[in-house]
Formats: sequence, structure tokens, C-alpha cells
Amino acid sequence: MAQNNLRRADKAPLDRVPLQRGQYFAPKKKRSYVSLIIQIIVLILTIISIYSMLKEPIFNILLVNEPIRFSQILNFQETLQNISSQNVDLTQISQLKDNISKLKLAFYAFFFAGILSLILTVLTLIFNRTAIKIVNMVLIAIMFAIPFGLAYIVEETAKRVSETLQQYFINLSPDKILVTGEAISNATVLLACCFGLLFISLFFRNRRIRIK
Repeated sequence: MAQNNLRRADKAPLDRVPLQRGQYFAPKKKRSYVSLIIQIIVLILTIISIYSMLKEPIFNILLVNEPIRFSQILNFQETLQNISSQNVDLTQISQLKDNISKLKLAFYAFFFAGILSLILTVLTLIFNRTAIKIVNMVLIAIMFAIPFGLAYIVEETAKRVSETLQQYFINLSPDKILVTGEAISNATVLLACCFGLLFISLFFRNRRIRIK
């Protein structure tokens, strides 16, 4: 009995004293201000790239010196009729109309991915989670690839139009017919910067504050 009482007396102080199992951390994490600044920059650049694709020329029809924007692509038949009222009749060049549906689909995919990216960027500003950043990087990569696809469509269309015009004894090189506009080049540069910034932000996460 005496031995049992001694054991209980020895254990009692130990139960009241917390064991030292390493450093203590506060329940809340310290926000990374570097990541916060990066996400704000990404948000601004993404908005500018979307605005550029909406308002700036997608491609230029050099035959009539006519820049084509997104709003004109949506009503391309009317746009061709307006252009054809000038010196060159383009309404019979089916190649210009054949690829418009492809351009529209590419634009819808671009804007859909852009809206999702903006939402994820705002969520990253609030939570700063690595998983959200990675998903956002995938969306930015998709957006980055779309301007290259648009440039390819414009280039191929220019080649086909050049071949068609040769039937009418008009010899023009493709780069004298259609060229990509400012919207495609601006979006490519801005989205490349966004992707790079998001990759850098992966190294800046919220950290727990140590309690001394």
C-alpha cells in the first residue's frame, strides 16, 4: 500500500506539467504578403488580357486595311458585307467564313477560363492555398494556348485565301492578306507573366507563428 501511494504521488505533478514536445505554434497562420502582392498583379494582368481580347483587333484584313475585333467576329457576315462595299468583294471568299465558328469557340473557351481564373485568384487572395494556385495555373495555361490557336487559324486562313485569289489572277502572299492583331500578342505576353508569377507564388505560403 505504501508503495502504491508513493507512485501516485510521483505521477500527480507530472499530470499537471505539460510535456515539451517541440516548439509551440499559434492556431492562426501568418499571411504571406509576397503571395498577396503576386495575386493582385495576376488579377490585374488577367483582367487586362481579357479586356484586350474583347476590345482590341484580333486580326487585320490588309486587303482593305480593316481591323477585326471580337464584336465584328460575332456578326461576321454583316462585317464582310460592310467591307465588300469598299473596293474589294470578300463575300465570296468562303475561307473567311469557314473558320469563324472555330474562332468563336476559341473565344468562348478563353473567356470562360478567364472568368474561372479570376474567381480562383480572388479565392487565393483570401485563403492562399497551394491547390487553388495549381488549378489556376492550369487555367492560365489553357488561356495562354488559345491565342496560339487563334494565330494558327488566322495564318491558315490567310494561306487559303491567297490560293483562292490566285484563281482570279491576284497574286498576294498570305502576310499581305491577314495578320494577327494586338489582342493576340498582348494576351500571350500577359498570360505568360501570369503563369510565371503563379509559379513563384507557390513558394510563398501562410506560415504558423511560433510562440516563444
